[in-house]
Amino acid sequence: MVGKFNKIKLLLIVIIFLLTLIIPITFADQVIVNSQDWRDVYTGMMFAKLNSHSGQYIIDEGHGLLMQDNLVKNKDVIVIESVNSPYIKNFNTNLETKGHKTTVNFVEENYNLEIAKTLDVDGYIIIDDRYSYNAVSVSPYAIRKNYYVLFANEDNIAEVKEIIDSKDSTNILIYGFVDRIVTNELSVYNPIIINKGEKFSNNLEILKMFVDEFGANQLIITNGAFLEPQFFLSNNPVLFIGTTNVPDQTISYLQNSDVKHALLIGYDVFDNAVSLKSKVGMKIIVKFAKGVDSKQYALDIYELPQVKYNIGISS
Repeated sequence: MVGKFNKIKLLLIVIIFLLTLIIPITFADQVIVNSQDWRDVYTGMMFAKLNSHSGQYIIDEGHGLLMQDNLVKNKDVIVIESVNSPYIKNFNTNLETKGHKTTVNFVEENYNLEIAKTLDVDGYIIIDDRYSYNAVSVSPYAIRKNYYVLFANEDNIAEVKEIIDSKDSTNILIYGFVDRIVTNELSVYNPIIINKGEKFSNNLEILKMFVDEFGANQLIITNGAFLEPQFFLSNNPVLFIGTTNVPDQTISYLQNSDVKHALLIGYDVFDNAVSLKSKVGMKIIVKFAKGVDSKQYALDIYELPQVKYNIGISS
């Protein structure tokens, strides 16, 4: 009996060894975005996830110095660094002194469009970067669909069309408010358009699309005022709730939904999340910190610019 057991054990060892020869071991690169422009950060994270790399971004100088000590040693590092507004200038030199092999992409303007030219994706989600919260709302759906998020406006719509025309796929989703010329110029692609007039209704529509197509066991709750790495995962859609109320249509949808778990990022909308829990019967976990080397640190919160409205009295 013992001899038979040893033979089975030996056979399993041989099989495992052969599998290591057949299945290649690959190490995805690590991407670090070093920029004070949220559009660079967002674009860099999209680039990382659509290429199956790990993605991080610097939120201040101290955070960057901590990050360089916690990178995986056997993975190359791609540094995406703003020429005009980095947090740490020539950050790659810091990494190289730690023994990391680095590649640096220095970025100036139109980085979002430049990266689009290099990606092999199945479609595009078009947003206006003046409404930064829209970028948060569409992230999980975009990554799950292998779609890239393009920032389009009246000034760059011609270049956006050139990018789309140069690719095989013309799956287009226009999300939220965009310049009229953007909608008109992209109408030739028969795009899906989501614009219910305000951010909560739009967010609920993209969330429904995610759940209908892929299902979801859990939601990510936020208010759309910041970026956090959890938003760039493709397994959970993002749900917006306000700081003072939960929209009625959101409550109604969740009451009739099978999704009963949520992850709340930070404390900004904690009180409303508690209200949502009581009205919907949802179990909510709060993510308020991250652990590194058995220590707790603040979340990698990257504040987004607020929408600037130009309001005047016409009569």
